[in-house]
Amino acid sequence: RSNHSLSDKIYTCDICHKTFPQSSQLRRHVRTHTGGKPYKCGECGKCFADSTNLRSHNRIHTGERPFKCEHCNRCFAEGSTLKSHIRTHTGEKPFKCQHCGKAFAHLSSHRKHTLTHSRQKLNSQLGQNVSITSRHLQLRGNMKTSPQLRVNQENWPSVTLFSGNAPLIIPRSSTSSLDLTDVSQKPVKKVPITLIF
Repeated sequence: RSNHSLSDKIYTCDICHKTFPQSSQLRRHVRTHTGGKPYKCGECGKCFADSTNLRSHNRIHTGERPFKCEHCNRCFAEGSTLKSHIRTHTGEKPFKCQHCGKAFAHLSSHRKHTLTHSRQKLNSQLGQNVSITSRHLQLRGNMKTSPQLRVNQENWPSVTLFSGNAPLIIPRSSTSSLDLTDVSQKPVKKVPITLIF
């Protein structure tokens, strides 16, 4: 007889092998791979992968703002927006840069700041100024302790960087050390670039 109950069952994604304790969580996750959006707004027709996102979206149409700030009575449509807003009253800054120690109240500000360190690192390795086009990059991982700068694997096979006016391509790679090549794929300067900290 097994010592495990039914609640101990693990559901595994066939695509990426990530595991989930509930089948509903696995179904929701699989839609991140397939792009499935079965939940449709009856008002505007916009589709969503998750019913929670549809419920949240519907508040745009209804004007409902059920999340009220206890400090100033301002109301919000999203609980996460309220949580972020409360930091303006408390001064809490939970997102700390591991490189310089600067703290931020909002994750988006922390991510934007972290890119400045990535630019500095690229510049020092290349010996020249490089600007990163943020739409090509995505920050992943635990942003409080271990930020990772990676290519957005869903939409972009490579990252375009600009050194002056010359575009450079960083191909998507499973390793953290990448070579720079120009748009025509001819080597410009073979430099190992570590994008994952």
